Amino acid sequence: MKVNYINTLLTVKDAQESKKFYTTLLGQEVDMDFGKNVTFKSGLCLHERSHFEGIINRNIPEEKYSNNMELYFETDEIKILQEVLEELKIEFIHKLEEQPWKQMVMRFYDLDGYIIEMGEFMDNVILRLAKEGKTIEEIAEETSISLDIVRTIVLNSQLQNESQSSYCGSQ
Repeated sequence: MKVNYINTLLTVKDAQESKKFYTTLLGQEVDMDFGKNVTFKSGLCLHERSHFEGIINRNIPEEKYSNNMELYFETDEIKILQEVLEELKIEFIHKLEEQPWKQMVMRFYDLDGYIIEMGEFMDNVILRLAKEGKTIEEIAEETSISLDIVRTIVLNSQLQNESQSSYCGSQ
């Protein structure tokens, strides 16, 4: 038997308000919008709780802070996003903090109390540590990312920088 994972569905109070949250703040692109049910190209789905309860013929207890799952995203503009979330008075679990694997991460609640974890891209973590003078071996150990992957990211960045500087110098 073959089983394929298709998506994650969150039941939400208001599908259209939640759609705005995920498209505006988290950059998700709508794939299909059926009003009470919205799917994003990333595979995330929102289903309005009252409509979903009617389909399954059961009430879903509202646990705003069950803290038993989270959605994970990465961005290269994490500080800017935190400022926007602060202005909008979004409830944080914690603001930007360095995790044990050296990634800067924040966690906050969406409109229905689901945990959103937002981290900087791991490639950026590796390059930040390299700029701080860490060796490839130290970076691999601190991030738990394989030595081969760290080496590839650092070397590709160096090659890209050399290519850009030789292009600029030829003008």
